[in-house]
Amino acid sequence: MEMSDDYSSFTQQTLTDLAISNPNNWRFLLIRSGDTTQSLGSIMAIKINDTRSKNTEIFFLDVSDYTIPERPTKTGFPFLDENWQFVPSKYDRNEYKNLIAMKLNGKYFTECHICFEKENYAVVEAYPTVLPITNSSVTKFLYWEYLENEISGVLRKYLSIIGCTSDRRLLNKAPHEPNLSMLFSQPAKLNYIFKLVVDIREYPDNVWHKSD
Repeated sequence: MEMSDDYSSFTQQTLTDLAISNPNNWRFLLIRSGDTTQSLGSIMAIKINDTRSKNTEIFFLDVSDYTIPERPTKTGFPFLDENWQFVPSKYDRNEYKNLIAMKLNGKYFTECHICFEKENYAVVEAYPTVLPITNSSVTKFLYWEYLENEISGVLRKYLSIIGCTSDRRLLNKAPHEPNLSMLFSQPAKLNYIFKLVVDIREYPDNVWHKSD
C-alpha cells in the first residue's frame, strides 16, 4: 500500500510460505536491515498459540522472496493472548533483533518482557514498569529503542518505549514520575502519546549491540 493513494489499495500482493489457519494466533513485526526508511530486511512472524513446541514461535520472512526457514524458532514465551503486545523496534543496523513484549495485565502494572536474539530467543527477562494495567482496546505500543546515558560516572541502560492511549487516567502520575511522560495530546481525538522508560539490568556479553 502507498501513501500516494491514501493507502486505499494494494500495489503488490505476494504469496508467502506461511500457512495461516487462525489469524488470531499471529502477530507481525517489520525488521529493518539499516537505518534508512527505504532499507527493509525481514518480517518477523510470531505465532502466539497452537504451536508444536507449546511455546510462542517466530519465523523470519526475507522480503526479497518472502520465504521462511524450514523450522521456526521456539522462544522463551509460553502461549500468549490479547493481553500481550509485541513492540516494533526503532531498528539500528548495529542492534540485535531482541523481541520486546508488553504484558498489559501484569500483577500490579504493565510489564516489559525481553526475549534475546543472542540467546536464540530462549531467554526472557521481565521488568516492571510504572504504567498502570491497561488493555489493547485503549493502549498501543508503537516502537522501542535501546539507550545508554552516563550520569555522575554511572552508566544507565534503559529502553525508551513510545505508546499511545485513549485513557488519560493512565498518565495521571506522569508529571511526578520520571519514567513516564506525555509527549503529545489530542483530547478531541482521545489520543495521548507517551514515553515509558524501563531500566534494564546488566546482562553478560552485551546482548544489545553487536561488536565491530
